[in-house]
Amino acid sequence: MSDEFVPLPAKIGMVSLEMGLNWHVASDCKQYLMFHAGVVAKEGVGLIMPAASGSGKSTLAAGLSYRGWQLHSDEFGLYDMNSQELVPYPRAVSLKNESIAVMRDWVSSVDDKYNEYFTEEFHGTPKGTICYMRPHKDSIDKMHVKTRPNLIILPIFDATATPEIRPITKAMAFFRLVLSSANYGDIGKDAFLAISRIIEESEVCEIIYPNLEEAVKLVEEFVEKTSESRGQL
Repeated sequence: MSDEFVPLPAKIGMVSLEMGLNWHVASDCKQYLMFHAGVVAKEGVGLIMPAASGSGKSTLAAGLSYRGWQLHSDEFGLYDMNSQELVPYPRAVSLKNESIAVMRDWVSSVDDKYNEYFTEEFHGTPKGTICYMRPHKDSIDKMHVKTRPNLIILPIFDATATPEIRPITKAMAFFRLVLSSANYGDIGKDAFLAISRIIEESEVCEIIYPNLEEAVKLVEEFVEKTSESRGQL
């Protein structure tokens, strides 16, 4: 067994399964440039949200997927450097701690069978309490539909913050993508060129938000503001 795995008791074996899935993607999908990011798509918009754990990217990606967006992944952004498209990987969304109740409320507002989409809660994991949420059916149906990236948003969750879209430079967005990549150093020059191309073709910003509803509003506001420059609408 790999030294990278943490032994866990059988009662939270599902968490071990998730760890194994993540390990296999990181180890066996090296033909793609990989980002630790939430990735969603809608009507020609390919949105990458690179962020550290605890920033709310999984909750935001999941929330957007239940408001008409295609979920690529809440964990792995997979970029095909040949086709220059994002490759969907709509696995179960890993929700942690307070985000579990947030997503239950969020999904219940659009589907009265929402309880069927959530697993039991697994307590005492290395990351606290974890629950897994099934992706929206539309995201599963579109799991082979790729999208070209053209939007980069850096999400920051702050329960006390006033919702805000903050401008950032493309240089900052470039380095955030580099830092979020799991295999940038292994790929080298081609990864540098690929991220440069993504940034050149993308609108970028940072959003700070106190809750999921405000985060979704900020994302959609930024999409609307930038639609003309992207030539989407």
